[in-house]
Amino acid sequence: MNGLQLGLYHCGASTDFIFSGRLNRSTGWLLLVATFAGAAWLDPQAFDQTVALSALGNRPTFLRHGQIMITGLAFLQLVSARLLALPSSSRDARRTAPLLTALGTLVTVAGYVAAIQSVIGLALILAGSLINIVGLMALSGDRSVSRNHWELRGIFVILGCAMLLEAVAVLFELQPGFFLPAYLGPAAGLRMRLLRLARVAALVLPVLTLLHWELMRTYRLSRPICWGSLAMLCGALGMPTVLVAASFTYVELKVLLSIPAIAILAGALSGAGLARKQASPLERSGWLLISLSMAAGMVMGVYAFLSPPLSLNLLADYNDETRRLIRLAHGYAILLGVVNIFVARELEGTVTRVRARCVGIRLLFVAETVTIVVILLRAGIDLPPAVLGLGPGLVTIAIALCIGISATIAQPNTAFRQPRHVGGAS
Repeated sequence: MNGLQLGLYHCGASTDFIFSGRLNRSTGWLLLVATFAGAAWLDPQAFDQTVALSALGNRPTFLRHGQIMITGLAFLQLVSARLLALPSSSRDARRTAPLLTALGTLVTVAGYVAAIQSVIGLALILAGSLINIVGLMALSGDRSVSRNHWELRGIFVILGCAMLLEAVAVLFELQPGFFLPAYLGPAAGLRMRLLRLARVAALVLPVLTLLHWELMRTYRLSRPICWGSLAMLCGALGMPTVLVAASFTYVELKVLLSIPAIAILAGALSGAGLARKQASPLERSGWLLISLSMAAGMVMGVYAFLSPPLSLNLLADYNDETRRLIRLAHGYAILLGVVNIFVARELEGTVTRVRARCVGIRLLFVAETVTIVVILLRAGIDLPPAVLGLGPGLVTIAIALCIGISATIAQPNTAFRQPRHVGGAS
């Protein structure tokens, strides 16, 4: 009898790990650590002309896109874990969604790794994307969540579209003669670049929108902040929509990117303003980093997407190393800002061993600064490519340290914050 009870206890613990969101949380953090550890190798290789082609298997663009998409999928897992803490009236959705999204993510990641050498990897990416779509549909099918929090339905739709775009892109590579329209041009062409950017934006921007939504609903807020959340949602929807439309129809539509870009910037600034009063220094730095990167991205868009494009002597070609490094710094600033927010909210439940927690947070600040500064210095100074791996390597250690502290000191905070009232707000 005791053996049977022990077996049932372990079975219940395993089931709880899978269906409570803990599986999604663990998957998300492990993928983030693995992604930045991989970036510590990939970044120097991608900018070392003597080894890039052989080391990257002649697919540096695919590897870079895969790195960003895996990071976005890690964010999706962390978001899924927090979504499962919301009140629900649908037990079936809560039992199905976490398992499907975790499974879809792991299959997709395995596909990206395998696709470097085998076409089977592309089939895995396709299967993982479809599984993720079903998991997101299960989350959005929770009537309690979609009825009480209408913004979430829009976020689910955009994330589902991101997975659908990924599936379509895989079909382009698997059967280009049948699926790929000839007018889209080569992989390095403008239309395909716009499509890759749309796939990334449709995955990362909804995650950022949900983080802003959580910050907004925590307090009784003023109208500008509420409008900031709506602007973030509109930008997250508008950015990939314009990119896809420009890729498949008239390339000149890319000039409309300024509209969702302004909306995203407004939302990020409102998040920075609210975090300045209520959030931890780590989360405040995350929103500030995202806001600065979004503002810089608008400036970059002036010479990248205007019709006709501006002629700049220093940045003449899209694949020029300086422009590649600037884009790399821009992307890292957004991703690291989101990492700061997730780490800050994860550490909200840790209340002891303050010194150990401060070490992890300070190392994360240093690592992020080194990452961006080294990239920008490399753009202007002839530094060895190996220095580009220093920042991501430090970020890897910092994240592992912070999350290790969260796991060993106290129960990690994976739930959405409960609404609070701030006096004086209208």
